[in-house]
Amino acid sequence: MKEDSRGSFRSIVAISISISLPALMSIGIVLPNYMASMGLSIAAIGYLYSIRAVVRALTRLLYGAVQAKFPSEKSLFIGMLVRCLAFYILFTASNTALIATGILVLAVSEGLIEVTFLSATAQALTDTAATALGFGLALSIRQSPTIIAPVLTGYIADFIGLGNVFAIASILSLTSALISLKIQVDGQIRRKEIGHSMRSFRRILNKKFTLLLIATSIFFASISSFQPVFSYWIINEMKLSYAILGLIVSIGSFIALFSRIYTGYLADRFGCINILILVGFLRSILVLMLPLSNNAWIIASIYALRRSIMAAPPRNALIANMFPPEHYGLAYGLIGASIDIGRIIGPAITGLIIDSYGFHMGFIFMAILLALFSLAMLILKSIA
Repeated sequence: MKEDSRGSFRSIVAISISISLPALMSIGIVLPNYMASMGLSIAAIGYLYSIRAVVRALTRLLYGAVQAKFPSEKSLFIGMLVRCLAFYILFTASNTALIATGILVLAVSEGLIEVTFLSATAQALTDTAATALGFGLALSIRQSPTIIAPVLTGYIADFIGLGNVFAIASILSLTSALISLKIQVDGQIRRKEIGHSMRSFRRILNKKFTLLLIATSIFFASISSFQPVFSYWIINEMKLSYAILGLIVSIGSFIALFSRIYTGYLADRFGCINILILVGFLRSILVLMLPLSNNAWIIASIYALRRSIMAAPPRNALIANMFPPEHYGLAYGLIGASIDIGRIIGPAITGLIIDSYGFHMGFIFMAILLALFSLAMLILKSIA
């Protein structure tokens, strides 16, 4: 890694650590049941997850188009303040309208933070021979608190109350925002001010990238459905506690912390597309196995295997290698929007399927989507 890239990567490490603080609260494992406690059905929960994805997609796309004009550290500070506000609204929520408001504000913060993080990381790593590995390291640093977060969150939810999870998350987000004021992002991470005309969009939306956008939407239609369904299934169908749910998710998060790094290494060595094909097929098989399991340890093992290989490092490295640095903001904004299109479609459809036909059919639907993702990656490999 070149010396200037090393300096940029140090900035990425600082950003990753700052972003990681709110991850000490694993919101995903309590949010579905928090919403259910307000009287929402699983279908209504799916609709709200989809609406959240719409707002996040618009934020990513709009900010990605103008991201070059704003220093990364300022975007991070604003994003964390917005996240703090979102968690505070959820903490004080007493009805579904406030729940929806908190979720939408959270979606805005997610859009700002994701585009900032991915664009800055790509800029720092694109000239190296280990782009996917670099993404894996940065993502692992960012997600490191998730090893203990589910257990900690489960304990707080069981013994202190669901609402207090959001109160603590709000405090952590405010702390993260204050820390971000001390971060100095290297100059090379800041983009040149570039106007993204329609010609720029057409140049980015070539055949390969368009197929990747479609495949990514399919992948996240399954992925975004899985966590709320899994959490609801564990608590309400399997009749297990939040503490056990937290333990299962923590085991998976521990595996994922390392799998992001070795998945990046494997992608650099064997090809990003090949690893993405493997991710889809493996996860499809594991999702099909879950509804056949009735033991917490078997469920935990399947969940851990599902987290043993990750799509993010090869996907982000593939994008970084497709385009010059001046298009990173737009490219990651578009891929973020495609992710959220999947998140819009997936939870709502999966929720309706489960309401009508039961959890078993819901898991089958998610597995089919993952298989379709692998097929799309095989097609992309043939035209690459």
